[in-house]
Amino acid sequence: SAYRKAVAKGSSAAMVELGTLLEAGAGIAKDEAQARALFQRAAAAGNPRALTRLATASAASGGAADPAQERAMLTRAAEGNSADAQFQLGLMYANGVGGPKDDAAARSWFEKAAAQNNPNALEWMGSFAASGRGGPRDIQAAKAYYARAAALGDEDAKAQLKRLECSITIKDARGHPVGCL
Repeated sequence: SAYRKAVAKGSSAAMVELGTLLEAGAGIAKDEAQARALFQRAAAAGNPRALTRLATASAASGGAADPAQERAMLTRAAEGNSADAQFQLGLMYANGVGGPKDDAAARSWFEKAAAQNNPNALEWMGSFAASGRGGPRDIQAAKAYYARAAALGDEDAKAQLKRLECSITIKDARGHPVGCL
């Protein structure tokens, strides 16, 4: 009820919080249409989290058939310094969703989200730095990104960090790493 009162007063943050609860059905009856309406109101007020929620909800539910529009919404949110939006936008650029594939732009968005300790962005930056995708190859930077993500509990980052610390990687017949020396 506190969120509803704040929404009535025009709080875009409350709109996002109430929308999140409605979307998940957490402690309240699930209502995705009402959640989306709240996200849209908050996005219209310039709330970056609302823009991110709209774009990711559309992609997850198949709601918006226009990835370019989703990329534009995420760009607005990412420019508002939303780490989640920056990460999602990095994924869109890395995979060529909603526009041309651009590894340098993807890396730039991942770096911005990683600077805010987004564990997913840290892991992707580790991958980009290790492979030289979208910028220079830098194994030491890759290790640092993976270590930061691992410290935040990212199991994949822990595995990647361990692989980078191996001097020799043992692979199975299919080429998948199975151990190191």
